[in-house]
Amino acid sequence: MEKQQEQNFTELVEKGMELMKGQMELEKVDMDKCNQMVKLFEDALNIKEDAYVFHLYGRAMGLRTTILPFGKEQEIQLLMALNYLSKAVNIEPDDGEFHFWRAFVMLDLHRYANSDIEKIEKLEETKREYQLALSLEPKLESQVQNDLHYLNQFLNELRPAKSGCFIATAAFGTKYVNEVIYLSNFRDKVLQKYILGRYFIKFYYKISPFLASIIEDHSTLKYLVRNILIKPMIHLMNYFKI
Repeated sequence: MEKQQEQNFTELVEKGMELMKGQMELEKVDMDKCNQMVKLFEDALNIKEDAYVFHLYGRAMGLRTTILPFGKEQEIQLLMALNYLSKAVNIEPDDGEFHFWRAFVMLDLHRYANSDIEKIEKLEETKREYQLALSLEPKLESQVQNDLHYLNQFLNELRPAKSGCFIATAAFGTKYVNEVIYLSNFRDKVLQKYILGRYFIKFYYKISPFLASIIEDHSTLKYLVRNILIKPMIHLMNYFKI
């Protein structure tokens, strides 16, 4: 890179960082300043692709979304921010700060999931990203724990209060798929009403953890339980309207 280009690159980045620092100290960011910030980092990237500037560009776009109303435009901006933050992570995978800000945007994006199950999966993925950030950069503990507090609140609101089906959960690898939720609802809304149903539930919970531990370690057993036992059983239950 020519000396003049390097100087221009440095000036653009420094101006963008100065704007970002000022905006992050405000309770409500200024759209014009955010647009200027985004443009400065974009111009810098046109000179040189750099992991830290990808990171700054993604953060600037994420900051701009905080003054957008919930809706398609905000979702698109968040996805764009996540894309650039992910580019930074791909270049520097051991940078905890990069992972933290990617998790920060992922936390916002979970609201655009199409179902509660998808929201839960996205939140679990975000939690892993925060935990990775903390393992790489311990000084982020206060920020990470603060965000995880809110994340866990979201999860608690979305998760069913009662436990799922051990065997079905082992077969599908998660208790948030429709089949496991269906069986859990059947247990709570049908079996619990009858004395024989309650005896069956007690018997099931005695033997199912052991069976589940075997199933979850064997991919063939998972496949067989899913496709030969659980799915046909649910189909029959629906057919006979049980």
